[in-house]
Amino acid sequence: MKKYILISAILIGLTSCNENKKNDHPSKEKTNQEAIKEAQSYLEGYDERIALLAMSKNISGDTLKKVLTDYYTETYKLDSITIKDSEQIVKVISTKYKLPKSTIATYVFNYEFELLTPEEIYNAKTEEKESIEAEEREEQREEDLRTN
Repeated sequence: MKKYILISAILIGLTSCNENKKNDHPSKEKTNQEAIKEAQSYLEGYDERIALLAMSKNISGDTLKKVLTDYYTETYKLDSITIKDSEQIVKVISTKYKLPKSTIATYVFNYEFELLTPEEIYNAKTEEKESIEAEEREEQREEDLRTN
């Protein structure tokens, strides 16, 4: 009889441990869902940018958006991104979409660092204009000092 009670207690203990493990998983899944939402939010409103990049790279816009969403989802899960992390993320995405790693890296790099929004272009031109004007004022000031 004691054996049956002991076995029952062990089974109950194991069952409760398994339930605790099940409760840990949704927490991780929630983190994944939060990262997906952040990635989608980051890409939201840039459909034109994605479409133009997709056309320039001869890939469907939907596929490019999925690749970028996957990349940013994985990066949002990390506190900081190392070279090794980035390489691993690109490798996983490349396998998933059956595209070379260099192609995935190019898509992400082009989207992140090479495409400029009209606002970014305007800001760059404004800064350039202000810089030129500041240089001209400095040259004029130096000219005035020499003539006085």
